[in-house]
Amino acid sequence: MQQLPPYINNQPLFLPEGQVQGHLTEINGESFYCIEHYNLMKPFLMSIVSSGDLWLYLSSNGGLTAGRQNYDNALFPYNTDDKIHEAHLTTGPFTLIRVKETKGKMIWEPFSEKDAGLYHIQRNLYKNVPGNKVIFEEINHTLKLTFSYTWMSSDLFGWIRQPVLKNISDQPRELEVFDGLLNILPWGITRQTQSMMSTLMDAYKVSEYLPEKGMAL
Repeated sequence: MQQLPPYINNQPLFLPEGQVQGHLTEINGESFYCIEHYNLMKPFLMSIVSSGDLWLYLSSNGGLTAGRQNYDNALFPYNTDDKIHEAHLTTGPFTLIRVKETKGKMIWEPFSEKDAGLYHIQRNLYKNVPGNKVIFEEINHTLKLTFSYTWMSSDLFGWIRQPVLKNISDQPRELEVFDGLLNILPWGITRQTQSMMSTLMDAYKVSEYLPEKGMAL
């Protein structure tokens, strides 16, 4: 008996496929170690080194904690590895892309499990040989788009996240992109304040929108 693919409403689901494998590759003339289909693995923790006093611990699912000098100068909440893995939906990068198609607008949230199976995707993870850059990449074969972002350090600017969106089809596309970071800590929040008065921190988080720049702060 032929096994039919699963559906949600009239939408067929794309089940995870591929095999986890690693290899060395070059990106812009720099050597990286690539793990293809890393999302089929259990989440694991990485660190990104810097030439100064910057520190960053990063889950393979995107959750992270980072800062300068020590945990009392954290940019994102300082947590143990299990909580970093669990916090990937509430802390760190967030991207939402709306793609205009003939049948309407398609919504794509890269690296999220909320719409798992709706698109045929492949995820790859890259870390350069010196260990000071990590790249997350998601290839959406359904929408013919690739989204990636790189974490790297800078003595001048601190931690830098560089997102890249590529059109891998042979047709021009019309897109709307929302991209940013979640759960950035106000300055001066110590580790003790994080653990004992977490809701109090929210009182010091002020959100602003700059319409002339199209930027949220």
